[in-house]
Amino acid sequence: FLIAQDVEAVLPEAVDHSNPDELGLAYTDVIPLLVASIKELKAINDQQAQTITALTARIVALENK
Repeated sequence: FLIAQDVEAVLPEAVDHSNPDELGLAYTDVIPLLVASIKELKAINDQQAQTITALTARIVALENK
């Protein structure tokens, strides 16, 4: 699901280095970061949907002239 090396760059405290041959990952430490990212993406998506709706309305209005 997640690669420990990728997570380590963003949230190093979630990576377990106890086994030198294999990194571990505390998924419960990553969940809040994932939820925050989802909220950010939802906000961007909602804004884009509003822009699309407004632009579509403008196109329809221009086509009906």
